[in-house]
Amino acid sequence: MNSINCVNDTNCVTLSSGQSALCLNAFNSTATEWVFRPAESDDSAGVGPFERLGLLQLADHVTELTFSKAEKGEKPIYGSLALASMNIQPSVMLDKVTFSNLTLSGLDSALPLNGVEKIYFNNCSLREIPTAVVAGDSVNVIDLSSNDISSVGTKFQEESFPKLTMLDLSSNALTDFDLEADNFPAITTLSLHDNLLTSVPKVLFNLPTLQFLTLANNPINASDLTAQQFAFLARLRTFTIDGTTSTRICPTAVIQSALNRSFTFCVGLDDVKSPNATATLQPVLEVPIASEVSPSPSSSKKKTWVIIGACLAAALLALAIGLIWWCYRRRRNELPKLTNSTVPSIAIGMGDLSDHSYMELGACRSTNASSQTSDFQLLASVADGYIRLARLSYRDVFLHKMLRVSSRSELWLGEYKHEAVLVKKIKKNTASKSLLRDFVAEIELMFELKHPRIAAFRGAMWDADGTELCAVVEYVEKGALRDCTVNDAVELPVPKQHAIARQILEAMAFLHKQSIVHGRLNTFNILLDKEYSAKLSLFSIFHYVKLSPLDTECKIFVAPEILRGEQPTERSDVYAFGVVLVEIDTGETPVMNARKLSMERPSVEDDLSPTAKKTGFRLSRFCSGVMKETIAACLEKDPARRPSMADVAIAFKNGAMTL
Repeated sequence: MNSINCVNDTNCVTLSSGQSALCLNAFNSTATEWVFRPAESDDSAGVGPFERLGLLQLADHVTELTFSKAEKGEKPIYGSLALASMNIQPSVMLDKVTFSNLTLSGLDSALPLNGVEKIYFNNCSLREIPTAVVAGDSVNVIDLSSNDISSVGTKFQEESFPKLTMLDLSSNALTDFDLEADNFPAITTLSLHDNLLTSVPKVLFNLPTLQFLTLANNPINASDLTAQQFAFLARLRTFTIDGTTSTRICPTAVIQSALNRSFTFCVGLDDVKSPNATATLQPVLEVPIASEVSPSPSSSKKKTWVIIGACLAAALLALAIGLIWWCYRRRRNELPKLTNSTVPSIAIGMGDLSDHSYMELGACRSTNASSQTSDFQLLASVADGYIRLARLSYRDVFLHKMLRVSSRSELWLGEYKHEAVLVKKIKKNTASKSLLRDFVAEIELMFELKHPRIAAFRGAMWDADGTELCAVVEYVEKGALRDCTVNDAVELPVPKQHAIARQILEAMAFLHKQSIVHGRLNTFNILLDKEYSAKLSLFSIFHYVKLSPLDTECKIFVAPEILRGEQPTERSDVYAFGVVLVEIDTGETPVMNARKLSMERPSVEDDLSPTAKKTGFRLSRFCSGVMKETIAACLEKDPARRPSMADVAIAFKNGAMTL
């Protein structure tokens, strides 16, 4: 710690080490979350060093506490943040305490985080579980993802966690996993994906409350599981593991159905009946040899009637099949095909906003379909035309890793024809029939839309029972634009920023030329390939998920008129594009950008640029003139004053926006 002149400062104290420390007065902020970013001293800015955490008494309005890596301009500490003297004293129960992107020391000597429900140590280079810290009296969530932990450790196994419901050890270096099951009586969620496990941990089967288990992206050989263990896995609400493992075990049909994505059962036992099989075995009949036994007249008559009955049954069956086929062809001819002439403007992902506000997206809507209609019949009736040509087989698509999950959908990294793909699932038990219809319509639309700046649609899948519907699209290597803009390791120089903007414009101009409104443009569904070139995704993981009022990360891209309940238009896409440009330029989330400016505005109003005053966002000092002009024009509150995508494209081509 750098020396501090404590001669005239009554807040200074001398530590037992002889070093000085400055005791901060209590914050006056009324924010519910206090955030600290440890940094080196900066004499020019009057900032002292922050290298050690001691006593921290929190006001009664504080419910969240965060320690994260300082931004580049704040000179992040080079060494570790010392926690040996950490003593956090909340006035009320804390919802969570988070340490992220930091190097920490002294964890073994720190006091437990009492009065805290959720504890997060993410990307802190931990090599072992900090049992002394996480063994608080109220903890129900422990998230230690993205560290270097190789084993659980005896201390953690022997510690009691009576209230713990979720343990996340994903993205570590675990080679084995063991617990004292009795010390974890309430655990429901266990995340062990992205580790080095070679077998399914046996302790899992001794956790009776477990409901969600992820084991994906581990080199696991699961061929030695028993029938009882398969039964345990089948009852879980969520279970993920890589690939498909063959086993000689033949569990019940229900278990096989639940786990058929991950296991191939009864391998090598094709000629042996499963002891749990539901089929009834028939007695073996000895057929008499014709030369030894002569049929009686009565048996001949019976045989004749059997032949006649069989012929009649075959004729009736053929007639029924023909009738069904005729009805299907007639209904198919009556169904309207999806064309741009019949659908003049489609908002991808937004649905019909006349029925509900933006914040209620995903709520069930009225439908003319009967509530008694099965989901298979629903898919059969709407999945016609283009989608029929694009249906893929489950045998050809392999799911490797779950990337994101929401209340109604899952996003997976998969493989199709030796090519990496993204697979989005919509579950029938989480979506209404009208939403399934919307998703099918969108799949048909994606099949029609082919453009080099739009992630390619590979096809759709649905199972025989109609329990789920999947869309399969091209996988783009670098992921979402959001993942790159907030990553300090990724540099996007101004020429590359302009290139990305032009590429997004190409895709959006193509959609608008087809009279199609995207309706959900944001940095989550703009993807970057290995060359950091942009491609537009036509669906998002947030699709059909009911958004909460706190979902500001997506809400900030939405035009004011949409928030007022109006229908999405091309000009609302233009507004979203303006917010995307803000994030590309600044390298920070628009939510954080706007929040900082709002807090600073009363004291710096006179110093703000015209663009910042008009848009509510502060741009970087490297922002080009055309970017500033475009952002200001796109973020006009009045949609009629915004330019079209074609106008914006011309501006980027000519280097100036004509207002």
